[in-house]
Amino acid sequence: MGDILETSGGVILEPPSSEIKRSPYPLDLAKTPAPKALIPVPGEASAVPNMITTILAIRNTVDLDNPATLWNAMEMYLNLCSNTGMKISNTTLYTACGVDRRRIHEWEYGLRRQNNPEYRKFAEMAKMVCAAAREQYGIEGQVNPILTIFHQKFYDGLKDNPPDEAAENPLGEITDPQKLAEKYADIITD
Repeated sequence: MGDILETSGGVILEPPSSEIKRSPYPLDLAKTPAPKALIPVPGEASAVPNMITTILAIRNTVDLDNPATLWNAMEMYLNLCSNTGMKISNTTLYTACGVDRRRIHEWEYGLRRQNNPEYRKFAEMAKMVCAAAREQYGIEGQVNPILTIFHQKFYDGLKDNPPDEAAENPLGEITDPQKLAEKYADIITD
């Protein structure tokens, strides 16, 4: 990896000067350095603006016509989270990759870029990474359990499945409309 320079506002991470060889396998975190940008030091007042600046620097490396750049941006984002203690989230991952949740949804369900399955694979992996991280944060108590459940239901597609209890039919055992009309003739008025 490149040189790390500490500053009062964070850490500047400079990629190595030699040509970076990309792995043919997605998410090879060891081989994908972050772009030269300000990496925030967690806990400092300026951490959030610096994280946003870094995420936007990652986004500038993305070419939406080249799926490999999406994978590289995801790797850089995950490295940023790992190096700074920043929590992984859908919105910041999508921002780092230069897309939004609608585009991820379209790729995942084949509504856009149907001819290239790499986009679908990327969308599925992006959502899976965020879901796994969120679940782990909940297990470790790093995130409020209610927030974890909310995210799992609305982002990850999990559902409450209450047991199916056979409800009693309020009309009884009779299901034939004619017989029901005869049974309740005294209370039916025209």
